[in-house]
Amino acid sequence: MLRYWLDRALRMTPCALLAAVAACAGPNDGRWVGPVTPEAAACGPATRGLLEAAHGEVVFTPSEGVLILRGHVAGDGTIQAEASTVGQSHQAIVTSFSGKVTVGGVEGTLTQQGCTSRVVLKRG
Repeated sequence: MLRYWLDRALRMTPCALLAAVAACAGPNDGRWVGPVTPEAAACGPATRGLLEAAHGEVVFTPSEGVLILRGHVAGDGTIQAEASTVGQSHQAIVTSFSGKVTVGGVEGTLTQQGCTSRVVLKRG
């Protein structure tokens, strides 16, 4: 009987397989895009962020892929992600994001080198 189901699964078309995987997505899984707006002008211009979450794992790019933060989303929608890079003086630069999945999207705060940015993302 197991062989029968394995054989059927292997014969699924790619579209059918993707539909089956999508049906397993949780409430905190998805893709969100939107502005990342610094609170101070000295912190640079606003950028466009992209956050993707699946099965409790999160990847967030606050500036269209230049920097990639990795982390987790909890069952209650709380998100924590960070990335560490090395600065010109060989010091560690930690960039962190904390936020929450809400009915309207994802909202949170990005912090890097003393600068704080407001993040408001919508499903997209």
